[in-house]
Amino acid sequence: PSRPAHELALEALRKTESEKLWQQGLFKLYHSNVSDILREYIERSYDINALELTSDETLERIHRIKMNESLAGKLAFILHTADLVKFAKLVPMPDENEKTMGYAYDFINGTRPVVQADFSRKEVES
Repeated sequence: PSRPAHELALEALRKTESEKLWQQGLFKLYHSNVSDILREYIERSYDINALELTSDETLERIHRIKMNESLAGKLAFILHTADLVKFAKLVPMPDENEKTMGYAYDFINGTRPVVQADFSRKEVES
């Protein structure tokens, strides 16, 4: 059996984060990586062909599944920022680069399936 989509996505985000791409001026690569990781996660989790859709088409399909508005908004920020970096040559401010990564983690953690281990961990922490 393959690993859960959220585990693969979180691992890929950690790898991208460790590469420090935007800190080296590789904004397009950084934002492309983050948006592609989320698009793959969406494909695996929701059966939405996000790698083949535009950002707006992806977001429209996300809204159809009645996703939490805050998480959908974070995804919209990530996808639209990536589009601006890739196509309009936007050079994001450092806080926008950091926000992109933080929002990516939030999106995955906020949409991943809840499993028994989550409850067991909470009981230990309490």
